[in-house]
Amino acid sequence: MPEIDITNTVNITLTGTPRGLSNFVVANTILLTNEKAAFSDEYKAYVSANDGAADFGSDSVTNYMIQKMFAVSPNLRSGGGTLYVVPYVATNATSGTVSTDAITANVDNFKAVTNGELQLVIDGVETKLDKMNFSGIKTVADIVKVILAKNPDCYIEATSDDKIVFTSKRFGTESTINVEAFADGSGEDISGSTYLNAQSLSPTAGKNAVDTEKASEALLRVYDKISAGVVLDTCYRENDSIKAMATAAETLDIRYIDVTTSLKNIEILGKELVEGGFKNSKLVAYSQGAKEAKGMVAAYVSYAVSPNWSGTDTALTMNLKELATVTPDYGLNQTYFDLAKANGVDIYGGTKGLACVYSFKNSAGYIDDQIGGLALQKDLEVKGFNYLRQIKTKVPQIEQGVTDLKGALAVIWKKYVTNGFLGTGLKWNTGGKFGNPEDFDRNIYEKGYYQYSIPVADQDQTEREDRIAPLIQAAGKSAGAIHRFNINGTIER
Repeated sequence: MPEIDITNTVNITLTGTPRGLSNFVVANTILLTNEKAAFSDEYKAYVSANDGAADFGSDSVTNYMIQKMFAVSPNLRSGGGTLYVVPYVATNATSGTVSTDAITANVDNFKAVTNGELQLVIDGVETKLDKMNFSGIKTVADIVKVILAKNPDCYIEATSDDKIVFTSKRFGTESTINVEAFADGSGEDISGSTYLNAQSLSPTAGKNAVDTEKASEALLRVYDKISAGVVLDTCYRENDSIKAMATAAETLDIRYIDVTTSLKNIEILGKELVEGGFKNSKLVAYSQGAKEAKGMVAAYVSYAVSPNWSGTDTALTMNLKELATVTPDYGLNQTYFDLAKANGVDIYGGTKGLACVYSFKNSAGYIDDQIGGLALQKDLEVKGFNYLRQIKTKVPQIEQGVTDLKGALAVIWKKYVTNGFLGTGLKWNTGGKFGNPEDFDRNIYEKGYYQYSIPVADQDQTEREDRIAPLIQAAGKSAGAIHRFNINGTIER
């Protein structure tokens, strides 16, 4: 039967929520390798140890580390992580070159030259070209043809932007080429400003082949392509190389973890990293051989990144953990334990026949502080971004708008109390309080975190015009971990 459409009264339109950023997975790990891969891609993702041997050989360090990473339990997969293996890229040898500026305007000048002369210095050898007739040329490419007709021992080409490039046929640092004036000739020297303007040319010498790029170069090459929390390396590195990688990691949101086989380095290199203030790096010591050390640090990293930060009481400490399939370092004794503690270097030794990681504090705290802190930072970034993006209207720059923003961020702070990284029932003891001191202390004790911002009405006008929210200051109280305890007891007879 005929009826009146309901849309005359109610008109509903449903739209989807705009897609936000995916959560950052701190457990994603980059393994740089100097060993040749069977695959040609820039990197390969692994969620198990199955393909390591086929891709790099069963005896390779890369396969050894892959096996160790997935053998330990829990491991990076427990935290939702993926292992990305990144082979270093080899750099081929290059040839010496020299290029003119665009010489389009000089073409007409060349047309008047019927006896042109030019001197090339190719790999240190002078080559004189003469009796060149340019009267029939129309383009820069025609100029090149006339020069090539003299059969110089080099490559010459015209580029799409009308430059002329001279290239040596050799490779390596001995490969050089330059354009010079033709001395004592009877014709027209075409090297000058009217023609090629060779006096202004800056030659580039060739370079030798490099087997692999630097670790820092490889990391920077894939950093924006792979979302990862930790990077480690198959190459065994000396002290200066470790510090170079630590320096590179310092500018990135990534944790660099490496191992030394020299127990002397517990004090030497460990101290240098602490005094250098490297907050994104961690050094581990293991003296049972270079390959074995790389296997140990692979297992250590995989265990360290294993927490599922969305769970309850999932945060962990590496202290006293056993690394499956890794033999403890029996070269360690109490002296090295004390040195490791003093210099923030983690070790893997034994106590009463039990294999144990002993974890110590460096410039950024313990390894669990470094991993958990990065996870918290990234979760806050993603939550804040998605909150602003997914609101269909706007977050007004009024007090309620800032309150709502802090409420969205509070979800993440609560999450890290739930997972055990932050704790309640604790006092703030280090100074640096902000906002109302009583509110600060109460929130830290009751909630484990505190957020504060100045009233919107007091915000700097320049920031307001730029639509920047008042600075949100935040503090969280680490739940910490018990690594040691003492007992004072009395027994009465």
